[in-house]
Amino acid sequence: MDVMKDVGHRSDTERRGSVAASIQEEMQDALELQRAAYLHEGVVSAKTRIDRIDRAIDLLVTHQDRFVAALNADFGSRSPHHTKLGDVAGSVTSLKHARSHVRTWMKSDRRKATFPLGLLALDPESTTSPWVWLGSSAHGTFR
Repeated sequence: MDVMKDVGHRSDTERRGSVAASIQEEMQDALELQRAAYLHEGVVSAKTRIDRIDRAIDLLVTHQDRFVAALNADFGSRSPHHTKLGDVAGSVTSLKHARSHVRTWMKSDRRKATFPLGLLALDPESTTSPWVWLGSSAHGTFR
């Protein structure tokens, strides 16, 4: 009989595993709430998207020192200049690019119907899925 288990103690590995599982469950719950909100809201206007991009830029700029501190804590001795230039400014630049192109990216695009759809007198229209680029940043696409 293991005395440690009898008194309710868990090893460090067991504790870390349960904390990781708890964090993963919280993240999954948050993502499910976001997905439900997105599906409920549907496709939003360019004005709404531009507002959200502006708010994301504002968050990055306003809290850049907190990002520097968090990344320094994660990576040990990370240069604040590297974080501000690479992570904050790089993301802000990508967001500004998205903001200036959002209206163009949202437009429908007429395409020539290929065989056999042309025989059916279909008039194809292509639209860009908005979630693909809205989750983009300088460091990747988050879906």
